[in-house]
Parts: sequence; structure tokens; C-alpha cells
Amino acid sequence: MLTVMKLTIANIKQKKFRSILIIMSIILSVALMYTVLSLSSSITKIFEHKIKKEVGNAKFMLLPNEDSGEQYIPELDFTGIEGIEYGISLVSAYGYSEIDNDKVPIAFTGMIAEDYKNVYGLDILQGNSEELTGNQVWIGKETASKYGVSLGSELVVTIGGVSSTFQISGILEDENNNLGYEPGILELVTDRKTLSSTLGVEDKVSSYYVKYLPGTDSSSFHANLKNEFPEFYVKNVTDMKELASMITMIVSSLFLMVMAVIMVSAFIIYSSFKIISIERMPLMGTLRSIGATRKTTVRIMLSEGLFYGIIGGLLGNGLGIAILSVTMEMMFRNFGYSVENISYVNVNYLIVALIIAMILSVGSAMLPIIKTSKQSIRSIIFVEIHNKKNFSLYKTLTGFILVAAGFFMFRIAPIKLQVTIDFLGIIMVTVGCALLIPILSSILSKVISLLFRPFYKDSLGIVIANLKNDRTMMNNIMLLAMGLGVILMINSFSSAVSTSVGDLYSLNKSDAQVSSDMDKEFISKVSEVKGVEHVYVTKSILNVKANDGTITLNFLEGMDGKGYSEYAWDEFGKYLNEDILEEFTSKRSALISQYTARKYNLDKGDLLEIDINGKTVSYEIIEIVPSLWNNGNMTFVYESFLEEDTGNKNYQNMYLNFTEEADMKNVIQEIKELMPYGILPIQTHEEMRSENNQRNNGVIFMMKAISVIAMFIGVVGILNNFTISFLSRRKIIATLRSLGLSRKKTIRNMLFEAFVCGTLGTVCGLAMGTVLFKALGYLLEALGIPSEFVYSNINDYLFVLISGITLSLLSAILPAKSVVKENIVAGLRYE
Repeated sequence: MLTVMKLTIANIKQKKFRSILIIMSIILSVALMYTVLSLSSSITKIFEHKIKKEVGNAKFMLLPNEDSGEQYIPELDFTGIEGIEYGISLVSAYGYSEIDNDKVPIAFTGMIAEDYKNVYGLDILQGNSEELTGNQVWIGKETASKYGVSLGSELVVTIGGVSSTFQISGILEDENNNLGYEPGILELVTDRKTLSSTLGVEDKVSSYYVKYLPGTDSSSFHANLKNEFPEFYVKNVTDMKELASMITMIVSSLFLMVMAVIMVSAFIIYSSFKIISIERMPLMGTLRSIGATRKTTVRIMLSEGLFYGIIGGLLGNGLGIAILSVTMEMMFRNFGYSVENISYVNVNYLIVALIIAMILSVGSAMLPIIKTSKQSIRSIIFVEIHNKKNFSLYKTLTGFILVAAGFFMFRIAPIKLQVTIDFLGIIMVTVGCALLIPILSSILSKVISLLFRPFYKDSLGIVIANLKNDRTMMNNIMLLAMGLGVILMINSFSSAVSTSVGDLYSLNKSDAQVSSDMDKEFISKVSEVKGVEHVYVTKSILNVKANDGTITLNFLEGMDGKGYSEYAWDEFGKYLNEDILEEFTSKRSALISQYTARKYNLDKGDLLEIDINGKTVSYEIIEIVPSLWNNGNMTFVYESFLEEDTGNKNYQNMYLNFTEEADMKNVIQEIKELMPYGILPIQTHEEMRSENNQRNNGVIFMMKAISVIAMFIGVVGILNNFTISFLSRRKIIATLRSLGLSRKKTIRNMLFEAFVCGTLGTVCGLAMGTVLFKALGYLLEALGIPSEFVYSNINDYLFVLISGITLSLLSAILPAKSVVKENIVAGLRYE
């Protein structure tokens, strides 16, 4: 064993650069794999921390019913609920205070001091922690430091247009309560009755925190609460189904990219060990000739692969932790989420990633090592290299079947299993495309032969023959095709998303938009603000079930008809002719988006049996419209019917147009200060576009970074393959040179071969990328993103075409020069 280790270390030291390249490919693969594996649990931890910070140890919240239109509810009696530990009331209010000449949003939590301690725990650092009376408030330590306030400081806060003065009586440790610092907002706790009085809603509260006793069944307790208080909304604050859906969408797209990197890395290690096997043949032959067994020589070579795997895995895990932390920062810091106290070290995933590294390295190296070991001692000693490629009809047929089966699965996948089946389908399509590359390159080589015959008639036949018969050249074509195919898919996706988002926002008809529950009194106040030219409002309900729960209408929008296209979004105004408008406003009818229609196989004339407030109402689909707002999950009904069915007189969306001379920033601030029960989420459409692009760019950046890494690893593999190919033809090259072929022309022929190889690989990559892009459309639809967002762009094809050919030429220069520099006599004697 000691001898094996010494030989392994000696071999690695001999070729330091190649060893570094192999280890780098493993490091990058493992780092990305660890990042993607840990992404889900890390995001979940951050949100769990955020939820705990917001609601303490509560398990449920009791809130005003979404359809009631009320912001406050009466005090309730929980004594009849079996298994309850507490039901604690609170009042929420929001205002603004001027600090250092800035209008700072203030978020109030109104609770009895003892109740607050019970929910959040309490670590008082300064002041009085026993009670809250009058206009006293508690503030967090870090928040106080950020805003430069201290014990005894007074804050003048405007709530709903009325100013009140509050005094800081306690400064709390941030970690144990909901008063941790959040960028752009100042959070305070005050007495519940004082806050109710300030709001003019005495004997009413905003919500309740509810917790059950240990050992109580959560589902049964939830059902009891809903039965006891059917007129209120019972929210399970520990339910993370929506988060899981978001994580699935992000992780699935990134995992596809990582699989591409791992496939390319496997090619790299495979091709590298082909070179290593060739170089070590004399040594292995010598060992065999003095008594070493075949197993011993294989073990020596595989130990080198295992060493690479262990080193690459350990370093890759370290890099993966760093990438994960940076990724989390990018995803959350920009949106005001706190990510402190979150560990990015997951021991289980570190072990899994290390095992993957060893399997990747040893598994990829095993085939060339075993093939070499099977040769006779004479062949090994004299380095007789056989690098012939045989066409496989079996692989070609398998490729066609996999691609066809993948697209068939896309079309028949049931909604509940669509994500899983589409994901498997994409893997099948990817593998199938890779298996079809040889037959496609064979066909394309004939086309290239016809095109370039007038220019390279003397060497074209040799080049085409080399490409047909040389296995390493086919490996190069496959590496290029896979790498460029993935890059084309990602570039096309990112270009399409950016263009689609720009096109969508160009259809807006307002200057700013508000999404919040608003009563008619508030809307009236907004319309009277100086600088506001027009106010348009719509009703909205989220995640409505229809047709016995088989259909989920994510966004059910109640609009007045033509006004939506004039003042909100002009996505389908041309569809609203007089006949459609008459039908829309005279009976319960619906306009559904094209994506919703495809998702649930709906058509004009179908009925939507919608469940609202415990009753079922029927809406007939009268038109299918091209709406991409809210990812195409839109269904439109007449607002009067929606109000009648829900009983909710409030509105949920407001579209604002300002006068030309209005100072938009000041007008928006004035409107914000009118809302007493929330930080009004008002945004200009430019801000919405920018935020949307920022969110998209975070995922797209990760995808592009992974694809670039895959291409970098691919270039190393291409370089290795050219080296193998030229090494295996040393004698032929030396023979041609001895017959008068100049060094310059030899290099020219090799580069022309690289050009043809690059052209074949790039064209195959374009074909593969197009197929993958089409397949990606199905997966995106399963993840909730309409396929209208994805379409190809000629510029992306040109970029990939030029890049692929250039990469192939650059990768061939170094090995071509190296082979040509060799002595002709030495080359002729090489066997």
C-alpha cells in the first residue's frame, strides 16, 4: 500500500498543471452541488427564523376574514378551545416619524407587557420591562443605535394623518423579540389600549396569536379554531407550502445546470485519464513484466483518481459553503430580509458532496484505466494506442427514443406530478440529445465536406476521415455540443425573460400601483391628494378553488370592464369588443389567461364552479386573453358580481396617475401617510420593473455563472482531447512530414481539423440547445411560469456559433505546436 501511495504522489507531482485542472473541475462541481443541495434547507432556515422573529412561539394567527373588508376584529373568548395554551390579542398600526430630516416608517405592535413577554421572551437592557402604560414604547437595541435614539427619547409619529408623541421607556435585546433591526423601518412595542385609542378602534384588535399545549395535534387544533371562529381567517404561521413551491422553482432550474457541469467534469476526468493511461503505459508494462498483477496496476491508477476526488471534494465543500453564503446574501439582503444567525454548514450535505466527488473522480477514471489494463504486456510497454471510433446504431436509436419519450412525458404529465415528471423528462431529453450527436455530426460532416472542398481539397479528405474515426474528436464534438447547448438555453432564457418583462411593463397605463386592502374612505382621501390625476381600483382574491378543487385560480381579479385596459394594464384591450363587454357585465362570466387555459385544459364556454365563502357560484368562460401579469395566473370577472359573492366592499389594487407637474416622491409619501394599518406598498412602475429584474437577475446570474463554469471545464476537456488525438497520430504526422509536408502546413491542417470539429460541435450544440430550450418551456409551465416568457433570439445563436468555433481553434493551438515540434525520426520510431 505504501508503494502504491508513493507512486500515486510521484505521478501527481510529475504533471502538476493537469492535476490542478482535474482537481479544479471536481472542486467546482462539488461546490455547486453542495450549494444547490443546501439551498432549500438554508432558505427554509432563514424564513423559519424570520417567522419566529415576527410571531414568537405562536403557532396560529386569527385575523379578519379576507373577504370581510374589516381591518379590526372584536375581542374573543378562547376558553372553549381544547388544548389551547394562550390566545393573545394585539393591535398593529403604522405611521411615520421624521428622524434626521427623513420620513421613517414606524411599525407599532400594541400588546400588554406580560403578553409580549409570553410570546417573545424578553431581555431588557435598559429601562422598565415590567409594564407599558400611556405613550411608553419599547425599542430594539440595534434599531435604537441605527436611528440614534436612547432611553427617554421622544418620537412624534403620524398615524393616519394624526400626530402623537411616544417616549422610549425600554431598550430590548433584539434576538429574543420582534424588534430586531430591519432596513427602512423602525419597530416599536406600545400599550395595546393606548394604540387602540389612538386609532379610534377601542375594544377591537388587529389579530390574535394562538398557541396550543405540548402534545396537542396541530391539525385537530387548527380545525377546532376554524369551527369555533368561522367568520375569521385562521393562519398556520408554521405552514411553508408557498415557500416550498418557490424553492422548488429555484432549485430545479439550478440543479439542471449543475448536472450539466457534472457531466462535463466527468468528460474532463475521463479524457485526462486517457492521457494519463497513455503516459503511464511504459511504467505499468514494466511493473507487469516484473510480476505486478493487473489488479495492482489498476489499483495504482485508481488511487490517483481517488486522491483527486478526496482533495477536490474537501476543497469543493469549503468553496460550496462560501458560494452558498454569498448566494443567500444576494437573494435576501437586497430585499430587506435578515440572514443573521444562520449556519451554512450542513454536515449531511457535506458528506454527500464528498461522496459524489469520489464517485465522479473514480467512476470517470475507471473506464480508460480498465481498458488499458486489459492490453497485453507488449502493447503496454510499447504504448500501442488504438483510438478508433465505431458507430453505434444502438446508441442512436436509444437517443431518438429518449428524446421522443421525454416530450411525450411533457404532454401527458398530470398536474400534481408535473414538476417531477417534467424534470425527469428534461434529463431524458439531455441524455438523448447527447447520444444523437454522433449521427448528427456524421451528417453535418458530409455537408461541410461539400462546402469546403474547393478551398481544402488536398487535406479535406484526411480531416473528415480523422473526425469520423477518431474517438477523441467525437468527444470534443460532444463536449462542445453539451456545453454550448446549455449556454444557448440559459442565454435564450435570460434574454427572453428580460425582453418579456420589458414588453409587459410597457403595457402599463398608470404611474404607480398599490396592492393592499383599501376601503372607499381611504380611496376617496387618495383621490383628493394634490398631484393625483386619476385613481382606478380593482378587487382581488388569491388562491380561489374551483371545480371541486381541481382548479386553483391564483389571482381572481374583479374589474369594471374597459377601464382595466385604459388605466391598469393594456394586455388584452383589443379583445374587449362591445359584445364581450356586454356579456362580461350582464352575467357571471370570466376572462381567463392563456396560461391558465393551457394549465387546466379550459376553453371558451366552460364553467368555473368557484368556491367563495362556503358557497359555489358559476362563471362562464367567455374569452381567453393573453395576460402575463402575475406570471399569467390571472382570471378576470366583473367587480360587482365579485363584491356580491364575497360581500367584501373593499378594494385590493389601486392604479394611480399623477399630473405632469406633480412631485411624484412627495405625492407618494403623502398617500402613504394616509394608511393607518399598514406600510402602504405603493410603487412606481419603474420601481416594480427594477425589482422584478433584480429578482430575476439573481437566479439568472447563478444559472449563467454555472454555465460559464461548465464551459471553462469543457475547454480543459477539449484541450485534453486534442492532445490525445494528436498523440495517437504521432507516427502518421511524422510520416507526412518526412514526405515533405511543412511544419506550417501541418499546423494549418490541424487547425482546419479543429475548425471543422468546432463547427460540428457548435452546430450540434445549437440543435441540442434548441431542443433543451423547448423542453425547458414545459418545465417552466409546471413551475408556474408561462412559456410565452421564453422564445429564442437570433443574437444568442450567433454568439454561441462564434464562441464555439473560436474555443475549438484556441484549444487546438497548444497541442498542435507541441506535436509538430517533435523530432521526425523520434516520431517515426514511436510505437
